[in-house]
Amino acid sequence: MPPALVLILGLSLVLNLTAVWWGLPKSGSWAPDEIFPGRIYDGMSNLFSHGWNDKYPLFHFMLLTPIVFASSLLYDAGILRLSPTGEHTLILLLMRLVSTAMALGLVYGVFRLARDLLNPRAGLFAAAMTALLVPMSYYAKTANVDVPYLFWFVASLNFFVRALKAGRRRDYVLFGVSAALSVCTKDQAYALYVLVPLIILWDALRRSRLRSTLISTGWAAAAAAGTFALGNNLIFNGSGFIDHFRLITGSASRDFVSFPASLSGQLKLAALAGKQIRFCLGWPLFLVCLAGLVFVLADKTAPFALKVLPLMALSYHLFYTAVIRYSYDRFQLPVALVLTVFGAAALDRFLGRRKIRWKTALAAALLAFGLFQAVSVDRLMLADSRYSVEHWLKDHVPASATIGTATNPDYLPRLDGFRIRELPLSLMGFRAAPPPEFVIFCSAFRSACAPDSEEDRFFAGFASVPPGYRRVLDAKTDLHFFPLSFAGIGTNLATISPEIEVYARADLPAAAPVK
Repeated sequence: MPPALVLILGLSLVLNLTAVWWGLPKSGSWAPDEIFPGRIYDGMSNLFSHGWNDKYPLFHFMLLTPIVFASSLLYDAGILRLSPTGEHTLILLLMRLVSTAMALGLVYGVFRLARDLLNPRAGLFAAAMTALLVPMSYYAKTANVDVPYLFWFVASLNFFVRALKAGRRRDYVLFGVSAALSVCTKDQAYALYVLVPLIILWDALRRSRLRSTLISTGWAAAAAAGTFALGNNLIFNGSGFIDHFRLITGSASRDFVSFPASLSGQLKLAALAGKQIRFCLGWPLFLVCLAGLVFVLADKTAPFALKVLPLMALSYHLFYTAVIRYSYDRFQLPVALVLTVFGAAALDRFLGRRKIRWKTALAAALLAFGLFQAVSVDRLMLADSRYSVEHWLKDHVPASATIGTATNPDYLPRLDGFRIRELPLSLMGFRAAPPPEFVIFCSAFRSACAPDSEEDRFFAGFASVPPGYRRVLDAKTDLHFFPLSFAGIGTNLATISPEIEVYARADLPAAAPVK
């Protein structure tokens, strides 16, 4: 393994391990859509059968089962003596570390992909750009399914490229297996492969090996179908899969539609997707990747397998993003991953064979800015505003006080040890109950309320309800030289370090440190 690759992998590991403990210990999580140990316990108790389902496919739940099962055995044997919150925290941390390990494999997989398509130096550039993708710094340290499905996607790309280059049946079969595992981890991955049969047919015709390719493709399809059936436990949990399919094609997607199906709506959606891809890479590397894409497509000597990679990104947009008509930055990560290979081609061509100092310095500066962006995500997680709120509450609020919460629990600081009451987001309901000593909410949650809605009127008027409330804390993390803007992106990174407001009842004495 080249020393430079070891350095890149080491840097990736440090980036992704930093703040892996974010929001822990906690009985829940600050990360939206993170898999909880309780869901795996439920699956284990039903052997992931008898109708068990979730909004994500079964495979990654089953992959994480040994962690939960081992924890359960140690707990039952009396070896693991933890509170329920402590056990939840330990298992969730181990599940996050699985994402970290798969992110490391993903970076290595991109290196192999670009090396095989271009050369070892390009492989290093592609691996570095992948490690520095902005959302990667977040999802590589959470128990979401985003990094795991991308891991299998990159594995499938490697086998796909080998199949196109050498035509070996084994590579076709392994492509089918890894592609199916990607879909079995997160359904949306299916859209990456819709145009693949046409690419394979195109390649077979241009190489005059149609018969052998059709046979190999048949084996690959059979392997993919078998893997899909096993990964979704279709034999013993067919009803659960049907319910899962109904969920993801129903409320789990329909409720989030943001653009009309018209041409103008699709153009606006495409513009948002482009903005999110740019966010993933950062402006400098985004432009480098676009330049590399143009260069490769115009280069008659570029490998066929490299030139057809953009078709997988196009397929993803046509058959997923354009269908569901909404997008988040994490949805565009597979497109960004494909683009890193073209960015690597651009940097490799720019540097050439001769070492020219200013060119080397410019390439290093581009990657350094990417590193600065990735590190900034870690900085924000380490300085999350909820930590400062927790310290303030511990110092100024007695345990006997009641804290009313008026926000999504994902945005709240950890409030273990306090008396918590979830408030009705209506003035009438708020007046009908005894007023809590303190009220806490997230400003972003408040601003998301529709103007003049019942919730909006609650936030505007609750402080005036007798005996009244005064704001005693406004916690917001302001980092110097923060290069990222989450405005208009649609990203879960915006849930890191939300602005938190704390109100105290007006008839209470001014908050003083608890003795």
